[in-house]
Amino acid sequence: MPTIQKVIDEIADRKLNLPAFQRGYVWKRPAVLRFFESLYHGYPVGSLLVWDAGSNGSSAGSGTLLLDGQQRLTTLYGVIKGEPPPFFRDDAAVFTGLYFRVDEPAFSFPSERQIAQRPELLSVTEIMQGGVNRVVELARQVAVGLGDDSLITPCMIHLNQLLALLGRNMHVESVERVGGPALSLEDVVDIFNRVNSGGTKLGTGDLALAEISIDWPEAREEIRKQCRKWIESRREFSEDWLLMAMNVVMTGEDRFNSLADHSPQDLQEGFRHTVRLLDQVLTRVADRTGLDHTGVLIGHRAFYVMARYLQLRKTAPSLTEWDRLIHWYLQSAIWGRYIGASRANLAKDLTALHDARDSDMVGALMREFRSAYGSPRVQADHFDAKKNSRFYAILYALVRMAQARDWGSGTVLSKHQLGAGGQLDLHHVFPQARMKKLGLKADRINNLGNLSFLTATTNRQIGTRLPAAYLREYRGKDADALWSQCIPGDERLWDVDRYEDFLAARRKLLAKQVNQVLGELERGDLQRDEDQPTGETVVAFFEDAERRQLDELRMWMSDRRLPIGEILHEAAGAEGDVCTFDLAWPDGVQTELSQPVAVLLDEPAEVHEAANNAGFRFFTSIDEFKHYVETEILGEAADAA
Repeated sequence: MPTIQKVIDEIADRKLNLPAFQRGYVWKRPAVLRFFESLYHGYPVGSLLVWDAGSNGSSAGSGTLLLDGQQRLTTLYGVIKGEPPPFFRDDAAVFTGLYFRVDEPAFSFPSERQIAQRPELLSVTEIMQGGVNRVVELARQVAVGLGDDSLITPCMIHLNQLLALLGRNMHVESVERVGGPALSLEDVVDIFNRVNSGGTKLGTGDLALAEISIDWPEAREEIRKQCRKWIESRREFSEDWLLMAMNVVMTGEDRFNSLADHSPQDLQEGFRHTVRLLDQVLTRVADRTGLDHTGVLIGHRAFYVMARYLQLRKTAPSLTEWDRLIHWYLQSAIWGRYIGASRANLAKDLTALHDARDSDMVGALMREFRSAYGSPRVQADHFDAKKNSRFYAILYALVRMAQARDWGSGTVLSKHQLGAGGQLDLHHVFPQARMKKLGLKADRINNLGNLSFLTATTNRQIGTRLPAAYLREYRGKDADALWSQCIPGDERLWDVDRYEDFLAARRKLLAKQVNQVLGELERGDLQRDEDQPTGETVVAFFEDAERRQLDELRMWMSDRRLPIGEILHEAAGAEGDVCTFDLAWPDGVQTELSQPVAVLLDEPAEVHEAANNAGFRFFTSIDEFKHYVETEILGEAADAA
């Protein structure tokens, strides 16, 4: 078994590879403290799990890859050598500044004032770099500082015990099969997950990226760069999502079995080609439906299939074919085809594309969809939800697809009419401020039946007036503009005491309009703004206090070098329904170390139940969530002590 010092030397010499496929360093100071305390006292700290990927026959390269133990080795290397390891890309401050109390052995991250006032605190890095030759000098330094020469001997003992951990053996397990064929990617994942049954499961994507990183070391960084580009255009996709898209486009499979069989040149070209196809899909979806940013862009996994569809086509799709494909996408997103049993459904859809590649591929996709869902229709009750639901995205899409008009100007609310810099406001038909004074809760005020979209100018003109006043004004000016956004024509429903009746009536009209639009889209006869997409999008800024709170929370997380979470995370609800979480970390705030968490603001009981069933710990206020992060993730209370 190699010693800790030998393992560190192997990292420095690149004999033990910690390539870019790893998710990154996720430990925070509390974990670093616990780890060094365990090392110092000789407690078990687990074994390392490595895989000689070059021997599995699926990669042209070679190298020993660390599957389990990255956090421990990163911490050891950083603290002992006083600098991050070569592969490091995260926050070195997490393990920088670790100190050892020499007279009464303990580890801490003290403040500069504490370091200046307490001579018994020595830098662990300084101790390790000095080695045994400086033990006597450092022990005397502490004793003199404390004014007690009797401390020299115990300080020397404590320092030597700390240095002795460099010679401690680390148990290394190698993933290999003795005799018989080499292990496959699926074999390695199964072995790892058996060993790591108590932690976050290793996905096949992690190992697939491990394999291709051997031949294409820049793979992870290229994927990250592309995801950052999408974020800059207000669309957020994870690195894992993009890797699976690349796998689907290149192999037509839902499993990472053969991606690494490709040459480095094929992998790089396949990545670039995948991005081009996805950009084409995203542009078409945005142009046709208006779903152009993270707050409304639902059904992400369906984009895999759409990109693969483009890959298999021999000619460019007609506008009618695009409409049929987008209809399939919307149906898949609305009914949660890729929630829960997403892998099985993805495999079925890819098989349907492959089998119909020389005929009607979209028709094959819809037959597969209807074999599972029949011919579902949107019902009024689907709009009896708050804003942060997938039907909010459908409501938003109706603005574009049903040629909705602004009540003040009569202008069609599309990018072609408003221009690339056009601004839309989220409008509450019954104004928030007035309804709050009547004692209504946020989930009723933000009910989808109360939401519409207007230009900023019209929204400001309305202000906090009640609909009984301003809707009559706009009806006299341009009644068709009101009907384009499904406002009930019965003026008695515009009175504030008929609010719930108004919601019920409008939800029926919205459901009818959605079903009509979906039918026209599938037939290819839905009216469109122009024949060719421009790639421009309406910049829609909504006056939405809740979303502003969530964005501020994400910035707060970013400032602490923590993942910012996923807006509108979809999870399976009761009876096959789909629930939307306002903000979620499905892999935990610290991958491999913390459970999935979510922030649910003003959500009904069924969403809380769905979060529980999905294994999420959830918080109903931002302050509660921040307290959780500060105490359990960052350990700030422990640092202050």
